[in-house]
Amino acid sequence: MSTPYSLPLQVMTYNVHLFGSIGTYLPFLGYQDSARTTALIGYLKNCGADIIGLQEVWDVDLAAQIEDGVKDNYWVVQGDPLLLDVAVYVDQFSTLPTHLHGVGCGLMLLASKNSVVGVGHVKSDRFPIAPTAVDIQDAFAQKGYLKAQLHMKTGDLRMGVLVSHMITNLSTYTSSGEKCFDAIQSRIESYRSKSQYPKAPFFLMADLNVTGESYSNGGWSSTANYGSYVSQYLLNDGASTLLTDTWRACNSDLTTAPGFTVDETINNFTESEDEDNDGDSATQKRIDYILYAGGAQQGGASVSAVSSAVLNGSDRPQYTDTATDTLRDLSDHFALTANFTVSWSS
Repeated sequence: MSTPYSLPLQVMTYNVHLFGSIGTYLPFLGYQDSARTTALIGYLKNCGADIIGLQEVWDVDLAAQIEDGVKDNYWVVQGDPLLLDVAVYVDQFSTLPTHLHGVGCGLMLLASKNSVVGVGHVKSDRFPIAPTAVDIQDAFAQKGYLKAQLHMKTGDLRMGVLVSHMITNLSTYTSSGEKCFDAIQSRIESYRSKSQYPKAPFFLMADLNVTGESYSNGGWSSTANYGSYVSQYLLNDGASTLLTDTWRACNSDLTTAPGFTVDETINNFTESEDEDNDGDSATQKRIDYILYAGGAQQGGASVSAVSSAVLNGSDRPQYTDTATDTLRDLSDHFALTANFTVSWSS
């Protein structure tokens, strides 16, 4: 006789903009990274999320600090350090060394020890594109993905998760963008097609640098990039991946639920008007996503999205600026969260 299970699950994705020592050489700015890392650790330890995907944790020492700071609460997963090949741009930036080492595409996965027994099948990789085929910042950053399988305490369930950070300026580098999205889609489909864990649901946490919605004067609008990239490769729009966008699944009236994850008008961290360089100059927009799917095989776990929120109000993480002793936003992005119910029987 089968036993039914129901598991509440909270997921978060958050681009934290921690370049650290790498920012000394690359064309990015560091913003009191040590103080922000300390504040981030304090926030993560008490946020209550079961699964957290972090983007832009590039600095080895800051990554180690985060891992040590949350070790009592979370399993921390990073990809192997990946070579950041910047030699092609040495002539343009004479102060650059010929190579730097980053941390697993700048991606980290945190899995709560309260709900997860362990983490396995970890794989990270850079996107299959040449440094000359992307925007200059992406040639340095070597963006990619980090995939893992979580072994949940409840009902011996396995879950697939993938954290990613997409290249910028997709409207210009369309061919590279297609290769990047195809790499994510292929990795997800490969995992979900395996028969070893037919009940396994899947979650994608990513800064996709694609505007889902943009907001102005209390209204919202969808954008062309959403359809040409996210829908084509990741959503239930003819692709076999069949993921669902949590934000839209939980917020049918988007005019009353502003889901912007970047906003230059209220965020006192951001330094540029078009932060993600996607060609959309709207100041309020959502470029961060939590996508999900139930088990691919018959009898697989079902996933229901209960709620989703962007921490862009009074609940947004902040830190104390050491120079001015004032509160500033912890990152140039706002964290996106989602609550799910996963149901299955065994």
